[in-house]
Amino acid sequence: MVFNFFSECITRSCSLIVNHGNYVKKVIFPVAILPVVSVFSALFSLLLSLLVWIVFHILLQGWPPISALLFPLVLLPVLLATLGLSWLLAAIGVYFRDASQMVNMLAMALCFLSPVFYPLSMLPAEFRLLAYLNPLGLAIEMCRNTLYFGHAPYWPAYGLLLLVSFLLACAGYAAFRKLQRGFADVL
Repeated sequence: MVFNFFSECITRSCSLIVNHGNYVKKVIFPVAILPVVSVFSALFSLLLSLLVWIVFHILLQGWPPISALLFPLVLLPVLLATLGLSWLLAAIGVYFRDASQMVNMLAMALCFLSPVFYPLSMLPAEFRLLAYLNPLGLAIEMCRNTLYFGHAPYWPAYGLLLLVSFLLACAGYAAFRKLQRGFADVL
């Protein structure tokens, strides 16, 4: 669910401004809101998937662990990082129209490099550090631990992930604002 949310947002963001070019050229419109709307529409899909997961978990295994209540908190760094990357990729997509093809390939590769199909504990110790450097990998692992195994997130790692995600969101927004000046000329 978490990876699908992330993948949907970043693959859609490259063509977001180009597809809504009339907002840039003709109307005074806060274009920076387009990636926000895209992220929150994908978040709605994630919440529907979570609802389906909860229903099937109750039917097949009983009530989810109490730590599942921490899922929105664990999802916050993913939301911030995704929003920052969406701003950045939306701005880059205006100038480099083929960026969406590259992002689609990177998203597919990231699916296999992130612990979507396996827990991080299955990796050999020498590769586990590399997996922890993938912020999406750590977030997916924390989500899995809160939803399935009933473990609270490791708070120091969560705090660091939240800080990095916040900085990524700020950097993505700053890059978007800087690159936004030339949108009308390029479109």
